[in-house]
Amino acid sequence: MSEPLTDDQLIERHSDETFRVALNRLLDLRALVEECIISADYKVTQPMYDPLELTEEGQRLVEKLRQRGGIPYPQARFICFLQMLQVDLLIDPVATDIDRLVDVLSEQVKNLQIRYPYTYGRLLYDKVHDLGLNGKNRISHKETLELLNGTPQGVFQVGGFIVGPFGIMQTEHRRSCGPHLVAGYHCPDLTCNTLHYHALETSRDAPINESLETAGRIIRKEYPAASDWQGYFAKLSIYPANPYDDFSGDPLVYLIGDALSLDELRKLVAHLLDSTNGKLRGVLREKTGLGGPAVSIAGQLGPAELVQIALTASNKDLFSALDALVASGQIEVPAGEVRRAVVNRWKEGAFDLRAELSRFGVRLQPDDASLGPLRLRRLVRQMYRFDSEEDRLDLAWHLQVRSEGTETLDAVVEQYLQSSTPRQAVTTLLLARRSNFIVTAEKLMLNEKVLFTDDERVNAVLWKLGFSVEDLLDPHARFWALHERMLSLTRQSVINPLGPDEEQIRSQAVNYFVALEDLLKDALLFATWALTTDHFSAGKPFLYRPNLEKEMALRALKERADLDTDTDGRPRLSIDDKMTLYPLTRGFGLLADVLRSLQVREKEFLREESRIPVWIKSQTLQRFPFTHTIPFLDLLPDGQSDILDSLQEISRRLVGADVSEARNEWLHPRRRGQNMEQLRASLDAVRDAVAILQDKGLSRQVYRFVRRELDEAGRSTVVLVDSRGQEHVLFRPSGLAWLGLPRLQRPQHIMVSAKFSEPSEVLRFATQEDSPYARLWMDFPLRPRKATDPGTAHLYVGKPIPSQREP
Repeated sequence: MSEPLTDDQLIERHSDETFRVALNRLLDLRALVEECIISADYKVTQPMYDPLELTEEGQRLVEKLRQRGGIPYPQARFICFLQMLQVDLLIDPVATDIDRLVDVLSEQVKNLQIRYPYTYGRLLYDKVHDLGLNGKNRISHKETLELLNGTPQGVFQVGGFIVGPFGIMQTEHRRSCGPHLVAGYHCPDLTCNTLHYHALETSRDAPINESLETAGRIIRKEYPAASDWQGYFAKLSIYPANPYDDFSGDPLVYLIGDALSLDELRKLVAHLLDSTNGKLRGVLREKTGLGGPAVSIAGQLGPAELVQIALTASNKDLFSALDALVASGQIEVPAGEVRRAVVNRWKEGAFDLRAELSRFGVRLQPDDASLGPLRLRRLVRQMYRFDSEEDRLDLAWHLQVRSEGTETLDAVVEQYLQSSTPRQAVTTLLLARRSNFIVTAEKLMLNEKVLFTDDERVNAVLWKLGFSVEDLLDPHARFWALHERMLSLTRQSVINPLGPDEEQIRSQAVNYFVALEDLLKDALLFATWALTTDHFSAGKPFLYRPNLEKEMALRALKERADLDTDTDGRPRLSIDDKMTLYPLTRGFGLLADVLRSLQVREKEFLREESRIPVWIKSQTLQRFPFTHTIPFLDLLPDGQSDILDSLQEISRRLVGADVSEARNEWLHPRRRGQNMEQLRASLDAVRDAVAILQDKGLSRQVYRFVRRELDEAGRSTVVLVDSRGQEHVLFRPSGLAWLGLPRLQRPQHIMVSAKFSEPSEVLRFATQEDSPYARLWMDFPLRPRKATDPGTAHLYVGKPIPSQREP
């Protein structure tokens, strides 16, 4: 028996480049074959094993498998392919006809003899729910086939091989997105956001699988230890894709499959067909015979076919296409939306990367955003050649290093990057000279053709590097700008006889009062929803979706308004989606009345015992403060009083200054000579009312994470800040981390007056604007139909994808 070889011995023995390339291809193909689902009647045929060229060791093992294990020759020979890495190889990669083997297996993939689950999007996730399998701990092979029946062939890529509905396609662009033979599902526990999964079952009765078990025992006895193939692969970087590349495009596969609608997938493929110099068209024509206009071709394909075709494009082409489609609005990504894979939350490579898509384009990002500063340092060294005296002088000039000193330029650069904000550093260096942007576009795979302004270029670079790009713009900035303009016009009309006339003021007032109505309506509906909704039990806890949640808020306000009628029995306030300024100025007082009525009936809203999470009784570290289904009732007494007083004060100021009448006077003049004093008084009242809304967090001010300070005991202080510089400080670790509130790194609305625990725990909410992505995952997650108890204990098979609990 031969002795196992070390990695260096293997390198010495197998040093030929042709050998390495062939071995790499064969291993990639094997990785796809190993992880598939077959039925009990699947058989290894002669066309499958004929292309395989056995080594002498492989021939010897085939005889042992036949004699000792009774394994038929076709299966024994194919097992050598599946178990090819022993003391030495069992298969000769160079002599094996890999392309012929690919053709044979491709037909089996195309004809569904070999199955892969189509795990992208929600098709399989929804079917697990529809079949009631998300209430089971394990599913059988029979259930696996039932689950896959009627679904398309799965799409995966290992190295240059892509499996999918078109069979096996080959590309020069290597990736490592191998088969995940799982079906994701959510358990009944409402506090658990972890995506669990079932391992799908292949047939254990298939002859090849039965033979593999027998062969395994013989091989383990024959080869107690294998050679160091892993060391050989590592030293020669023989991987399906480079795991150490922090711009590896592997995670793009999951983003494309999960985060794009069918219409957006078709736009992506159509764009690729027209922008890849005929390469993609050639691949498609070879596999399908399809030709003609790109839009027409893409319109004939389903999701799985589209994803498989898209993956034949290079990472650079995919980056460029997604960036261009977002920039042109063909893929609609609202401000603040960051698209991520939803059921395919796999992290890829040494840096645990995931792909994200925002209005600034696509990027690859780890969970902790730690790569941003490292990538920026590297980019500086790529833009400037530190071994070039001219480049070093240029860099010193841009960094305003004027005096001779003992510090090296490297030290100066490091100090500059540490003392400057990422935006300042990128702006200074990126725009310093054209060559810097050219280098940056190449290294970050920027689509420079869709970046027209310096601001767009800087934002795109910051986003690609991994930094937060949101610039803390006040969501009420337009309103405040109009407010200042109105104040200026009214002042000028008094002190300057030649100042603005009434028509100028009226023209400005139209935009101003529309903006005011929008602001008050948004704040009123948001505050109503935030304070009266059972967020803990919601499908998407603490997530505000304006287009969906407003109906609930309007209903709550209308029910209260309908109790106050005039002598004819008609409600004094008309509450609907088209509310004008008159009901809006009174709406905040109406909300206060709603909340007071809930206080009187507090016991009616106590949470049922069965709706309290089971972990409350199982541990004492984490607390559950939401004992009512109305969050306002779980606020501290001072918080309740503060909110009620603030709501009344807002209405008092707006109604007292007759803001709605001032609007009517200027937008619908009924007499000559407008009341300028009344207008100024209304503007002052509006200013004070809106300031209260913002100060108390009753409007949707956006707070963003700015810093975390950590001490030696593991305690941290987390600071979030809004566009006005108003800070909110939270302390961690917290005994309230399992409630489903937004993660601290996520932009969010902080209702600073809604305190439910000392010293600073308040209601916090994220926003999801309407978009194709939001609609695609609108009712996600789905829970088992019959198991609605959030305290249900559950045992799960396999490793869950990490939870979304607050870190």
